[in-house]
Amino acid sequence: MRPTEWLCQCWLVLREITGDDAYERYHAHWRRYHAGDGVELLSREAFFKQELERKWNGATLQLRNLEGLIDPPCFPHIYRCFLIRS
Repeated sequence: MRPTEWLCQCWLVLREITGDDAYERYHAHWRRYHAGDGVELLSREAFFKQELERKWNGATLQLRNLEGLIDPPCFPHIYRCFLIRS
């Protein structure tokens, strides 16, 4: 494998790990499975907004489940973040 090919492969893996290619993967999935269903393709902006909401709402729900286990004096910064999001 040439160095440029190796760097390209590393870049693709890094984008996948960090989620930077999430919209491209969503777009490919949509084209393959939903294009003919009448399901509207989200814009890049709408997709990332929806992903952020999904991630943060899921985090808030998880935190609420752990509410009794977190001792606020031990984790004041974490507890403060939970109160702000709730």
